[in-house]
Amino acid sequence: ILSVTLNDHAGQAAPFGSARLQKKDGQIDILFVADEQGNFCLRGLPAGPFTLEGEGAESDRTEFSLRSGDTKRVELSIMSH
Repeated sequence: ILSVTLNDHAGQAAPFGSARLQKKDGQIDILFVADEQGNFCLRGLPAGPFTLEGEGAESDRTEFSLRSGDTKRVELSIMSH
């Protein structure tokens, strides 16, 4: 399970913000839009290294790995709309 919270650069929730999740081997490339509280959750992802990057020029990027059975929480700053 991957739980993501998108925040603006002031640390406030970014409602309906978007980000892209990519698996480093290229098998997964998902663009998602968060809910009204800036949250998004994905289940059933395979193990391996991932990159999560906010949409927009000044958005952050993070890299992490998932292991089988992991529950991972990630916060990411994105450019406000």
